[in-house]
Amino acid sequence: DYLYQPWKVLSESEEAKNSFANKVDVFVVDEFQDLNDIQFDLLSFLAGTRARIIVVGDSDQNIYEFRGSKCSHMTHGFGERYEHTTYLIPRTFRYETALQERL
Repeated sequence: DYLYQPWKVLSESEEAKNSFANKVDVFVVDEFQDLNDIQFDLLSFLAGTRARIIVVGDSDQNIYEFRGSKCSHMTHGFGERYEHTTYLIPRTFRYETALQERL
């Protein structure tokens, strides 16, 4: 309910949307692959036309599908809604094999 109720108000009322949109210059969202539809819409409502949105995520690490998260927001939904630049990080330093490659 803590996500649904604000989403419902903002999606049904232009006055409410205008009260909250365009107040922030930059949003940074980590673990973007775990956003669900409501969270993605809330981000869009709050960003309005003013905010820059920086997202970071890995579509191979989506662990919240049980609560409606969708990698598609990251893999194509974000790009369809916003002009953007994508930066790929092809290597990880989390695993020993990657560390061995560095040595």
